[in-house]
Amino acid sequence: MRAALLLLILVNPVCGQEGTGFLVPGPQAIRFEIRVDGELPSKAWSAFLQRLFDHFDRDGDGKLSKSELGRMHAAGLPGAGWKPAFLDRDEKHTRAAFLARCAADFKAIHRAVALPTLQDARLGKLLSKAGSLELLDANDDEYLDLAELLAAAPPAEAVPVALSSTAPVNKPDVIVRINLGKTPNASLVDPQKKLTLTTVHPGMFRLREAGGMWTASIDADVDGDRFEGVREFLLAQFKTAVEDRAALTRANLEDDFALGGLLAIMPFADRNGDERLTLAELEAYLELLEAGVRAQVSITLADRGFNPFPLLDVNGDGRLDVRERQGVLAGRILQWSFRRTSPMIWGGVQIPASKPRVRPAATGSAPAWFRAQDHNRDGYLSPREFLGPPPLFRTLDADGDGLIDLAEAKKPPASAR
Repeated sequence: MRAALLLLILVNPVCGQEGTGFLVPGPQAIRFEIRVDGELPSKAWSAFLQRLFDHFDRDGDGKLSKSELGRMHAAGLPGAGWKPAFLDRDEKHTRAAFLARCAADFKAIHRAVALPTLQDARLGKLLSKAGSLELLDANDDEYLDLAELLAAAPPAEAVPVALSSTAPVNKPDVIVRINLGKTPNASLVDPQKKLTLTTVHPGMFRLREAGGMWTASIDADVDGDRFEGVREFLLAQFKTAVEDRAALTRANLEDDFALGGLLAIMPFADRNGDERLTLAELEAYLELLEAGVRAQVSITLADRGFNPFPLLDVNGDGRLDVRERQGVLAGRILQWSFRRTSPMIWGGVQIPASKPRVRPAATGSAPAWFRAQDHNRDGYLSPREFLGPPPLFRTLDADGDGLIDLAEAKKPPASAR
């Protein structure tokens, strides 16, 4: 079965892409249309670029000199795409020239592709076999983590054929609309009804080809507020250090190792170049960076071959609990992640990596007998955990799925009513 990756479909003439598309096994051309809180990414990105130009245009002449461009480049803005030759020119660059350069090198949407690995191939072979996975639970905690699975996985001589590139098409078969923000959501435009889109939990969706040829997870969870925590930390540090002074000098920052973060961004936040950092300058620069971080979207397209582990691991904790092991997935497995920014140093500010999204089981309101027997705290009682007789387990397991969940534990069996 040949799979192909469709290159960029929609391109904004100034600031970046509005959509991105792919060919998946079938073949079907799929286009993702991305919004952030209902707005096109390029709208906020365009406003950010205008503010970025104004911030580094120290003399306010409407042009960026070689030194002004150099400060911007030293800050990691607009990124590695700006070639040294461009910065070595002595002439000044207009706003229009700056925006044109951004169209090529500094965009609202960034894409990365991850290809299948040997680990994917090994896990695909293991998890495709019929049989009881419980036998692989080496530490008997009723979870199967990657170490336990890999210890039992057969060797793999080769990885599945990777997705290959092809030319863009103008008429996709399917459109998937992704809205990032406080309430992520996804919708599907599929006239031929060959795909199904379901919500796994808020921010996580699953797209499946009707014949089971492939399944894709869509992670639209956004943790753009990571920058807010960094901003608050740096501002608190500054206010503590400045005390009753009007500003902090470079010497003040160099004397205190703990103020290294402020020292790193001083060359870029010190807009008037007087080697003194005021609270107003720091607030304005961090506000500028936050606008850019919130407008930028990172897309990761991962082909996991035939390894279903990433999709079975619904809560994202890196292991399979009893309920997750009941899932059945076949065919090609794809992971598509849509997030604001990636862990990086952005404008001189270190943005921390996002934490894995783990959805803890809500067992706080469970009956005492349920909490006492739920040894691994996954929110379910398996037959191995249940201390009562098997007939009582089957009675409590109202839906017959082999587990007693919280709702079933709270509802007494019919015989006890």
